[in-house]
Amino acid sequence: MVEEVVTNLYDHGGLGPHDRVTLELKLQGGEVVLVLTDPAKPFDPSNGDPEQAIASRGGGAGLKLLRAWASRIEYQTADGINRLEVSVPVRFNNIARR
Repeated sequence: MVEEVVTNLYDHGGLGPHDRVTLELKLQGGEVVLVLTDPAKPFDPSNGDPEQAIASRGGGAGLKLLRAWASRIEYQTADGINRLEVSVPVRFNNIARR
């Protein structure tokens, strides 16, 4: 999911090699929380229509993936900086505990 979101910033958001993207991952209340900030073109993935995507480039697969896994998606943009916060529930069923 992280790879998809970051790749889309460069493929669709107009970012260049010198644009700064910050990524924070943290465990909070049984969820992994992703916080991403970037100066790309504004785009709210919670409101984007995956059916309007370009079929030859994956056809909205990133939006569908994000929405399928996330329990929460929050997006804000201000002063040319986008901030995306996504929460994904952690499932420990298959992880051996020590």
